[in-house]
Amino acid sequence: MGADFSGVWKADLQKSKLLVPAPRAIVIRIDHSESQLVEEMTVTELDGTEDRLVFQCLINTQKTINLLNGVEIPGRARWEGAELIIESWMKFGQRESYFCDCWSLSPDGQMLTMEHRNDDLAGQITVLERTARPRIEFLTAIDHVQLAMPQGEEAKAREFFAGVLGMREVPKPEKLAARGGCWFESGGVRIHAGVERDFRPARKAHPALRCSNFDELLLRLAARGIPRQDDDSIPGTRRCHIADPFGNRIELIAE
Repeated sequence: MGADFSGVWKADLQKSKLLVPAPRAIVIRIDHSESQLVEEMTVTELDGTEDRLVFQCLINTQKTINLLNGVEIPGRARWEGAELIIESWMKFGQRESYFCDCWSLSPDGQMLTMEHRNDDLAGQITVLERTARPRIEFLTAIDHVQLAMPQGEEAKAREFFAGVLGMREVPKPEKLAARGGCWFESGGVRIHAGVERDFRPARKAHPALRCSNFDELLLRLAARGIPRQDDDSIPGTRRCHIADPFGNRIELIAE
């Protein structure tokens, strides 16, 4: 992907060249991914009234269907160097209009220029300044869940997490092994049972684990004499609550 236009932008009407009388303000919110762009424009007129326009398009080299306030219009969006070229074909009565909007960012990413070229709005240039940075997501997944356990009870942890829940024990790193406890994995689930000297079970805070072969797991729990509390408070979701050998609450959810 070229430039990332995501963010909130406000038009600098002094620097812009509009082909219609300038409104009081133009604010544009843009959500931009590698393959799609959503533009939400709010125009505040001189009398204070607001007009809102939402434009959506796919970014590829093929002519496709864009959306303008939910109405399908033919269009195409593609990169030419550092510029994003957005083309649209719209009918007004018997007349078809062509729009070619060329977007580019300043080197510091703080100014967005939207310039119409060789189309029915040729010469119109809207210059916008960034007022809010795009949201940056840092978290991608849960690496592991830590459950506390008393010192010297690793055998009970192994019997429960490996013997009952069918997880696989994995070696702890050498520098951590001396602290006691043990680590388990199953599918994408990782549980670290860690020793806590002043141990107190977590009876409210808990991990919620999605389970395959849910009915077979319930039979195994019953055969081992492990009590469970079924919970039907979420419609369409089969789930129950159990406790590990140390009293920590665990939720099991059927896939």
